[in-house]
Amino acid sequence: MLASIGEAHSAYNTVKLLHQNGLPARFVDLTGWKQEQSLPVDQMIEQHFKPLDPSKELLIVTGYTHCEEQLMRTFDRGYSEMTFAKIAALTNAREAVIHKEFHLSSADPKL
Repeated sequence: MLASIGEAHSAYNTVKLLHQNGLPARFVDLTGWKQEQSLPVDQMIEQHFKPLDPSKELLIVTGYTHCEEQLMRTFDRGYSEMTFAKIAALTNAREAVIHKEFHLSSADPKL
């Protein structure tokens, strides 16, 4: 069987690469692929982050979060930014910066 989950594989592979270079990192999988029922997004994030200490290791997190709110349906291409913002708020991050390859992009060719 061959399977791919895109960003989940990228996050997992990034952690493996960091480990190979001696850096402490952890893959945080919010895809919920093993869960039988959906949780509210806040509860899903809190459940995964509660045992973790980001001061001790770099947390590499999937942008897609399986949740009752269906972020992908609600925010379309912006779901990973919403996940990131939720994580920052729920973990009381001092700062949250999103780097994207296309900032403020539009489908309007006249812009």
